[in-house]
Amino acid sequence: MRKPIRWFRKHLNNWDEMCMDDYARMRSNIIYFSLFVTVFCLVMGIYSVLNGHLMNWVVLWLLGIAYCAVFLVQLFSRKYQRWIALSFGALALIMSVCFLTSEFFPSVSFLWIFIVPHIAVMVASLVDSIMYNSILLLLLMLLYYTPLQQYTADDFPKPFNTMFPISVLVVMGCIYLSEMVRCKLQRRLQTTANDLSSYAFTDPLTKVNNRHALASHFGEIETSDAYGLSFGILDLDYFKRVNDVHGHLLGDQMLVHIAKLIRLVLPANSNLYRWGGEEFLLVLKSSDKRLARHTFEKIRQTVERSPLLTEDGVRIPMTVSIGFHCPVEGMTIIDSIHIADEGLYRAKNNGRNQVVAMEN
Repeated sequence: MRKPIRWFRKHLNNWDEMCMDDYARMRSNIIYFSLFVTVFCLVMGIYSVLNGHLMNWVVLWLLGIAYCAVFLVQLFSRKYQRWIALSFGALALIMSVCFLTSEFFPSVSFLWIFIVPHIAVMVASLVDSIMYNSILLLLLMLLYYTPLQQYTADDFPKPFNTMFPISVLVVMGCIYLSEMVRCKLQRRLQTTANDLSSYAFTDPLTKVNNRHALASHFGEIETSDAYGLSFGILDLDYFKRVNDVHGHLLGDQMLVHIAKLIRLVLPANSNLYRWGGEEFLLVLKSSDKRLARHTFEKIRQTVERSPLLTEDGVRIPMTVSIGFHCPVEGMTIIDSIHIADEGLYRAKNNGRNQVVAMEN
């Protein structure tokens, strides 16, 4: 039993998608409702046969087959969702008319109509659901406010015929009021999720990516293949001295300034991460060693020629040391970063303000 359930769930959208994406929510609702209605029609068709209502059996089984087709198409395909929703709604309207004009459930057939407005909102977009419910309301008015009333299955007193369409309209109003609240809550949830994602993957000071973003972009760094990339570790020279002499506030301004300079020079398809403290990780989407050296050397020269200008007009010179590595096949990202880090230490020991390439 677990295998069929697991297979069925595999074709459904997960709960996170349903909460954040309206199309995923409507697709899953169509699948659930069409499956339920299919079973309902087949069971009630058998009930109709046992009670001698052969015409009801034919109608219910035809509706059941149609809903089964909707279920299968939506389960195996994520395309044509709007057309599938329209088909689902058309079948719901046909079923509503059948319930009101045939003795499927004597004296209580009208109760099933109250379910239709709810389902319309859950399986279709707002515009399409309004269209469905407007057509349903028009059908009710035709059946209960015109001579067509003679074709309804149940013979209710006149006050009922007057109030039934009105009560369905009131139900629709309540449904759309709650739908407005749901949509507003969903938008706030999406905004909050985007903000949290930004906080989780962005350094709040420099506004560049942080360590967590690296795994998000390239997978688990301990196991992901590094081939096709180049990794550089950049460190500000004598940054501790800047903090001691000018204060941490100016040190923060220097980090922001450095991040802006790096982003100006980095190729468009590259990534920049604040690796910790005054260190930055640069990832180029190329394993060309000459291109990597040229890019990192250009960054070093740009920083050297762009001192930080304080509010008092003081120009504070800056330099950086960079170690980089271009991995070969079979190396992981974390291995390549460690090798680039060794290059950074060599640059520091060799006098700073230089780029050091590390061999494999």
